[in-house]
Amino acid sequence: EIRIATYVATNTSINAVDELGEILKEEFGAFQMHRTKCTALVNSLLGPYFRQQLLDDVGTSPYSLLADESTDISVHKLLCICIKYYSRTSKKLVSTYLGMVELLQASAHNIAQAIIEFIDASGLKTENLVGIATDGASVMCGKNHSVFTILKERQPSLQLVHCVCHSLDIVAYKAMKSLP
Repeated sequence: EIRIATYVATNTSINAVDELGEILKEEFGAFQMHRTKCTALVNSLLGPYFRQQLLDDVGTSPYSLLADESTDISVHKLLCICIKYYSRTSKKLVSTYLGMVELLQASAHNIAQAIIEFIDASGLKTENLVGIATDGASVMCGKNHSVFTILKERQPSLQLVHCVCHSLDIVAYKAMKSLP
């Protein structure tokens, strides 16, 4: 079970389904699996199992979300949500994928509403949300009407981590300027 779970969680190669099929064949004997069966297996069994394991591990611990909105090739707006929390089982900070939400509109209100609904559907408590990390887009972290300000109304102690990549770039740039 652990070998298969680790394989599914870490393998991204084009032949992953065929390779996973071979692992399952070794483990269970006469077994065949291709893309359709693999998709059903991941969506119906493995995905929900590992998602529940993750949510159980988070439990009532404080957590932060990392959210980014994007548009895929078919022009669907998607919101990727990752979570960072202290894992009681691993005894360390963990950052991992939590889920993907399709958005009808990429407005501050719709994104914030999607995040709130996703948190509630996941069984996480909004009062345990301590921070949110976003890119520098005004819709995500602007001062007036943004995802952050909407979520802060619901959770007043919420902290914003603004554009980690740009922050690191600025720090590196200033550090390099001070070197001889």
